[in-house]
Parts: sequence; structure tokens; C-alpha cells
Amino acid sequence: MDYRFSAANEALRQAGQLVQATTADGKLLPILRNALTGKIAEIAKATVGFSLRSIRSIVAPAQLVMGPIQMVQNHLGFQETYKKMDGLAHQN
Repeated sequence: MDYRFSAANEALRQAGQLVQATTADGKLLPILRNALTGKIAEIAKATVGFSLRSIRSIVAPAQLVMGPIQMVQNHLGFQETYKKMDGLAHQN
């Protein structure tokens, strides 16, 4: 995700005096740190654009709810099918 920092700190970042903090697995954080001291220089106030990753974070909770609901629907659908098949077996 791209974060928006102040123009002055962005210029310092481009010059290599400030670095954007990352997690252990390499994801960017909304924090600029001083490259020498490690002190926090700024925390981003906004993000740039709307990425696919941010859409996934919105959709993920819905998938947690919909998964079990779909399983119940499948189960009920199969129960209806089994009843119909059982009815056909008794007719013959």
C-alpha cells in the first residue's frame, strides 16, 4: 500500500535520509524513520489510491460468514436430492 507523507519528509525520503518502516515479512508500514537514528519522523495521514489488497481486507470477513452458510445450503440441497432419489427407488 502506498502512503502519503508531507512534501518535506517525502523529499528527505527520496534523498535517503528517511526510510519507510517495514514488517518482518517486508510489508510497508505508514511510518517514516530517520535512517541514522531510527526515530520516527512521521506517520502517514492518508493512502494513495485504492488497491486490490485493500478490497481483499474488506471482503475477507464476508467470506468467513458466507462459507458456513454455503455449507448449510449445500447440505440442505443434498437432503432434498436424497429424498427425491429415495422416492424414486420406492416407486420401482
